[in-house]
Amino acid sequence: MIRTNVKPEKLYGSLVILNFIFFITMSVSCNKSEPATGTAWFLGNWLVSETCPSATVPDNFYRIEVKRSDENDDIIVLFNIGALGSNFGLRAMVEKDSFIIFPQEILGHAFSGSGYINNRKDSIYYQWHGGPNGFCTAQAQTEI
Repeated sequence: MIRTNVKPEKLYGSLVILNFIFFITMSVSCNKSEPATGTAWFLGNWLVSETCPSATVPDNFYRIEVKRSDENDDIIVLFNIGALGSNFGLRAMVEKDSFIIFPQEILGHAFSGSGYINNRKDSIYYQWHGGPNGFCTAQAQTEI
């Protein structure tokens, strides 16, 4: 049997303090926010520079807004793509750092396409087919 001169009240108080410190440490380490992945990387406002070889205007500059779809966390909606207006959104499925624009019709034009986000997560590159300008490629920068 081990003998000690520590009174039970002090031992109990020390254990309570150690448990409290352990609990706080575990809570802080478990609540670290995970880095954004997939859909979250694309959300927000983006400034676009677009080139459409078959268009009558040389280059197009405009803003798009990307939101998460209400129907599925892996689907984003790109509003104002092609400068068609913020009432029109193209739905796209996100897979890691890329997306596929579902074939869909807006204003009588069939749209489809694909894109990806760069490693720094500050630029989106995409291409799309359809609309009045035919085939277009675009680069979008995060809006500051």
